[in-house]
Amino acid sequence: MSETRDSIDDIWGPRTPHAAGAWPVRVDERTVGSVERWVPSVCVLCSTGCGLDVGVAGGTIVGVRGRATDRVNHGRLGPKGLHGWEANASVDRLTTPLIRRGGRLEPATWDEAMALIVERSKDAIERYGAGSHGFYNSGQLFLEEYYTLALVARV
Repeated sequence: MSETRDSIDDIWGPRTPHAAGAWPVRVDERTVGSVERWVPSVCVLCSTGCGLDVGVAGGTIVGVRGRATDRVNHGRLGPKGLHGWEANASVDRLTTPLIRRGGRLEPATWDEAMALIVERSKDAIERYGAGSHGFYNSGQLFLEEYYTLALVARV
């Protein structure tokens, strides 16, 4: 594992004073394995849109690094950008839907889970009207996801 700074003790990293229009080079990076290739991307964890490269090995994310040429973050990454991706490979990550049956959460198929959502949504709309549904989201979606969410909300 390698990291360019301790983002726990120093959340945002050292200050980098600069003259107007001239950012000093600082590229934050964190990896947990050898990187086979870097894939250009953007961090969506706090809605700033920091440019970063995702390190990939064997089809798995093994690290991230800021992109020095990015006009938003100039290579710097916040704590979410440096560490947020690590949950992707967590053994505790939920990979199948759970449905509460008899007071206990039990594994279900995606079709079962979606059918239950549709059934309960139709029931709530029939009983309480269209205002019975609301969506809580954040600024961490891509434009296409907001569009899809708007379509679902209208339906």
